[in-house]
Amino acid sequence: MELRLRPPVVEARAAPRGGDRGRALPAGTLSEGSRSEGLPSEGLARDADLVHVALDLTLDWERRAVFGAATSWCRALRPDTTELRFQARGLDVREVLDAKGRALPWRIEGGALAVTLGEPLGLGDEEPVRIVFAASAGPGLAFTGDTHADASSRPFRPGVRSVHGESPASDGSPSEGGGARDWWPALRAAADRSTFEARLRVGHDMQVWAAGELLEVQDHGRGERTFVWRLAEAVPPSSFGFVAGRFEDETLEVDGVVLAAHSESAPGESLTALAEALRFFGARTQRRYPFPRFDQLVTSDLANEWAQGGVCDRAPRAGAVWREAALDPAGPGAPLDLDVEMGRARTRDLSVDLEIALTRDLSVDLERALTRALARQWFGVYVAPLEDRERWLVEALATWLGLEFERHRGAAGTEASGGAGAVDVHYEELREELLASGGHASAVDSDLPAHYASKGAWLFRMLGARLGEAGLWRTVRTLVERHGGDFVATEDLRRAALDVTGKDLASFLDQWVDGAEIPDLVARVEGLGSREVALQLTQRGAPLVFELALECTLADGTRHRRTLDVRDPAFTWSEAFPRPVQNVVLDPDGRLCARFEIEKTAAGWLHQLSPPSSASARWRAVAPLSVSADFAAVEGLLRALVQEPEAGIRRRVLERLDSRDPRVAPLVLRVLETDPSAPVRRAAARALRQLYAKGALPRDTATLSRLVARRQAEPALAVRVALDELLLVFG
Repeated sequence: MELRLRPPVVEARAAPRGGDRGRALPAGTLSEGSRSEGLPSEGLARDADLVHVALDLTLDWERRAVFGAATSWCRALRPDTTELRFQARGLDVREVLDAKGRALPWRIEGGALAVTLGEPLGLGDEEPVRIVFAASAGPGLAFTGDTHADASSRPFRPGVRSVHGESPASDGSPSEGGGARDWWPALRAAADRSTFEARLRVGHDMQVWAAGELLEVQDHGRGERTFVWRLAEAVPPSSFGFVAGRFEDETLEVDGVVLAAHSESAPGESLTALAEALRFFGARTQRRYPFPRFDQLVTSDLANEWAQGGVCDRAPRAGAVWREAALDPAGPGAPLDLDVEMGRARTRDLSVDLEIALTRDLSVDLERALTRALARQWFGVYVAPLEDRERWLVEALATWLGLEFERHRGAAGTEASGGAGAVDVHYEELREELLASGGHASAVDSDLPAHYASKGAWLFRMLGARLGEAGLWRTVRTLVERHGGDFVATEDLRRAALDVTGKDLASFLDQWVDGAEIPDLVARVEGLGSREVALQLTQRGAPLVFELALECTLADGTRHRRTLDVRDPAFTWSEAFPRPVQNVVLDPDGRLCARFEIEKTAAGWLHQLSPPSSASARWRAVAPLSVSADFAAVEGLLRALVQEPEAGIRRRVLERLDSRDPRVAPLVLRVLETDPSAPVRRAAARALRQLYAKGALPRDTATLSRLVARRQAEPALAVRVALDELLLVFG
């Protein structure tokens, strides 16, 4: 299973940067504060540094195309530079001109645009290159909205979304394979920043939101306008994008920072959650929000009837689901943070598949997406990855920071939050998704594997146990203090942790960042009910080194914690206690990212399913109980349907429940009628359909009447759809 967070080095060179600190820089990078001075040119993998980009584009919604020109100011990184290479996969290049308007020779090679300069550039010389091009809808550029005139059921809302596709390889050359692409011909490489200006012409009374400052809006009549944006802050080029459409606006000022929301409908309470997140992130990082304004753009691209009740389970015609963006229209500010992959319906902000994204409470998912986008302004923009292979770090930090905010809100009892236990359940879902993905490429972003967010967030969760929560936060604060407005790498995380906690994470990071595996554990717990218990633990695959926590609960209710240092393929532990041991829970707080296959008694699992076991432990108890033939196991699962406080665990019980026990169907029907969570009710409707197929749900008039009544009263579309499917087979 390839679950590596950081791919092996392709090519790098050592270079001084930021005084005598020193680090391995990607080939061709200039040291901080000395771009014009350059580095020795021998061995550099790219010829020029991107300094500034000017876009002059028309967005043609009817033709699903963007056309115009992109002018890139490039600074030579070596003497006698005669050729520049730009990303051009999927683009229709029409013409290339120099600063005097003279045509330059060009050719397309393997998705790259190679431009021959009229005169060689010396080291540090700058030259603008104007590329006239067109780009149609596809990866990196999404057009959404009604394509027919029969859309009278909702307002006509055309939309255009841009986002970078595949990043260049770490040596700065265009990457091969895939099928992703940039939406403009970009000369870009890792550890690079540039400023931007953009003139974007749109029709249909659309607005355009981009990164930076809105300088001017030119009205051409007939609903056509040109929006002129400028981003004076140098940012990673992959962060620049735009969104065009029709939006409702709302603003809120918090501690001198303007929060603005733009959405297809009223933004609702999302600004309140963002205000809380802004204060939380600032307090924990001890750094004020680094930009004067944060804009959230929220679009669903779903017809109104598809998204009633906060839950939806049908894909929209355009093939896109929810997209969230963060941008800064009052420069200098934070660039657009938006990810779109047409047809796959997966977003970086949600980090979940279509089926999951559209069946959870969207209010929770939307809040999570927006706070994570805010967190990404600290990690990803204000603190940017040194090179592509370090992108896991900022992605993981943003995901972890967003989840820590959710935990904070849950601990504070905020009604809108899912509670601290809901965050533990989400980590378990990330772990299961991680194990199921096998590290394959994700539609989140063609060059961003699915496990970057899931395994990366888990890595920081484990660091909290290793360094202590206070030590981890001090490490993060140090990282922001040292690298704010700069680039960061894994080595910087190690140094920060060492300086503030005295603990060297070198071996830990080698295993969890550069390693391609996670622990695959087979465990057997023996002796439950007696005073002496034993654990037989085996690692499948290559043995890894980790700490495994155990919690032993005695008959009198006392709990004893142990931490085992596991290093070998086979491990044995045993201990005698003064009283009989009722249960042994492995990883009781959910702090080890591993695959667990644990054998112990049904009584042990039933004990784990009940509080005060953590939400993580309760979540992991559902699967083994659902396959147990023990009568008490079914009883325990049914009790959890009524008493379990976490909706995610109740949903998991319904998804796993597989029994013809006569007590099951009546209770599941009751859950369908009374549970406050729409995803749980939907899971109950699907469970009833399975029970009916097995003959465990009686086909009588009373049951039919209850189902019809529930269908009429149900506010959530996804649940109504599931009920329709059930009633169709029920007759």
